[in-house]
Amino acid sequence: MCDAIIRENRVSSHFAFAKVRLCAQWRHSQTLQKNIMEFTPAITLHLIAAFASLIIGGIVLASTKGTYRHRMLGRVWVLVMATTAISSFWIKHSGNFSWIHLLSIWVLIALIAAIVSIYRKNVRSHLRFMRGAYVGLAIAGVFTLLPARRLGAIVWHAVGLV
Repeated sequence: MCDAIIRENRVSSHFAFAKVRLCAQWRHSQTLQKNIMEFTPAITLHLIAAFASLIIGGIVLASTKGTYRHRMLGRVWVLVMATTAISSFWIKHSGNFSWIHLLSIWVLIALIAAIVSIYRKNVRSHLRFMRGAYVGLAIAGVFTLLPARRLGAIVWHAVGLV
């Protein structure tokens, strides 16, 4: 449809430009619609868990350490963070793993090391591993929101920056 409109732009240049722009917007909305429709259950679970991890982890890191609230929210965060990391292994680009899956492996190792550290009363090591896991989550989030990525395209389009 749009190709025919673009080819027959023999009308006034302003009108032709408007038609070409409308076609580009239509194509973009079709691509966006296709991307939204491709959210599998694994992607949905991963996004929900990642968003929850970001919020809960921020609260845990900002709260007073050693309190009942810190310990309980910390346990919830570890569970949600592990869900985020594990669910990423069902999300592949063209059927293959990518370098970002190495970050998921790092997060799982960091969570285990942090738990072992706190049981051994090594608070300093626990803090380092937990911060490392949270930073890994934040780095993955930044890369996810790049405009060339599926979620990034949806977010940037929704706010009108792409």
